[in-house]
Amino acid sequence: MLEREPMRWLQLTYKVPSEPSQKRVWVWRHLQNLGAFALQNSVYLLPFSEEVEKHFRQLAHEIREMGGEASIFSVVALDMADERRIMQTLVEARTTEYNTVIKVCARFLEKAASLIEAQNWNDQVHAEFSEVLEKVHVLFRTAKRHDLLGS
Repeated sequence: MLEREPMRWLQLTYKVPSEPSQKRVWVWRHLQNLGAFALQNSVYLLPFSEEVEKHFRQLAHEIREMGGEASIFSVVALDMADERRIMQTLVEARTTEYNTVIKVCARFLEKAASLIEAQNWNDQVHAEFSEVLEKVHVLFRTAKRHDLLGS
């Protein structure tokens, strides 16, 4: 069996001042928002793309602006088992996100069906459903944005 070429990854390594803690939380939230894989404390990976590079560069700039240090590297895993483990973790995280979308949709459809059957439809129900549909849309867009491996 032919082994495929190793993937190219971008690695962000950073150090943020310990105080105030909001800075660390801010960086962590941005990395979570990107769907980055935490290889170790303050070392995050994502599959290479120009968009990821742009986000990592912007984040590195922000880290430096807050008095921290940040470096970005283009890396290739030398051990395919390590790469498979990282890819599997990323795929599992995306699967969890997509499953959340499915569960929210299923609850929505169940409630909608019961309200239609009971003919209990009003402006408040319309507003609630609108909120749920917006939530589903946000959850789906987030999962899709994080899905850099095409899960």
